[in-house]
Amino acid sequence: MSGDLPMYVQGFRDNLGSVPQQKMSRFKKAVTFEENYSTPGTGFNCDDIQTIEEGAPKGKMAPLDPREIEGGRRGGFFVPREGYFHVDTFDKVREAVDPSNEKMAALLNGRERSWDDFIYQGFFADTYAADDSGNLTTVVPFLDTAYTAGGQVIPADDRNNLHDGEAKIVAAAGNLGMTIGKLITLGMLMDASELEGKRYISYDRFSMGQLLASAQVTSSDYYKQVVALQNGEITSFMGLEFVKYQRHTVTSSIVDYAGWIDTAMVVKGRPLTAVSIDQRKDLSGHPWQFYYKHERARARRYDAGVFKVRAHQQRQLAA
Repeated sequence: MSGDLPMYVQGFRDNLGSVPQQKMSRFKKAVTFEENYSTPGTGFNCDDIQTIEEGAPKGKMAPLDPREIEGGRRGGFFVPREGYFHVDTFDKVREAVDPSNEKMAALLNGRERSWDDFIYQGFFADTYAADDSGNLTTVVPFLDTAYTAGGQVIPADDRNNLHDGEAKIVAAAGNLGMTIGKLITLGMLMDASELEGKRYISYDRFSMGQLLASAQVTSSDYYKQVVALQNGEITSFMGLEFVKYQRHTVTSSIVDYAGWIDTAMVVKGRPLTAVSIDQRKDLSGHPWQFYYKHERARARRYDAGVFKVRAHQQRQLAA
């Protein structure tokens, strides 16, 4: 039966490669994503040309000032990722190659969840800009300060743009959960960025519950839309596409949600660099190991299009 092994390895590789059509991650569709980036190198580049503004003529036959069109470069570096599982006999190798097999399905699902974690963490991670030689050597941190101070964060205690109904029920000071006001502010900041693209925000059960409570006191139309969003009947609200994610960063009960424009975040994956099915004679029982390895990279291309929306896990209501 071992003569069938090459066929099983190919089947394993094919099933790994077909994941994007079968069990897409939730974030892949919401960023600028390339699954099989094949350009050689340790990283990738995003190149942009600066804007050019016109002006009034300087006068008849007046000399023109020298002007070059400068460019900007951002990028990211590839990091390796791997996944594997074991089966105890060669007879189970053929079964495990089948994508409907529970072990294979668990491997594929874990791979896609890992993509979502990688993308979510990348929104707020360091990215890289080019030096004068075009090399990605300059670390660019996320602007982790309040938008009122020039940063990209909507703080947990933000009360700007609260809907009239919300303003009547929340406490006068302290941290708030997710509010209609924060969504309005996010939309305004995205407008100010002037970036084109689809607009997204991540959410979980806490933020959805808080929006339901807020919408109920602000507008019956809002409430109906949030109920439809929670029930999966629609996916967008107030111009934002909602992406479910249950593993947000939480610090002292403050949750960091991501708001972004899809063109602002670039993510790339390498083709599979290693796929194998081997017998592990160094392990007890000599099980058969299914193993794969690939690489992925990310870059925040435009800081102006990525935001952190902070919210307390519990609403603070007026006394």
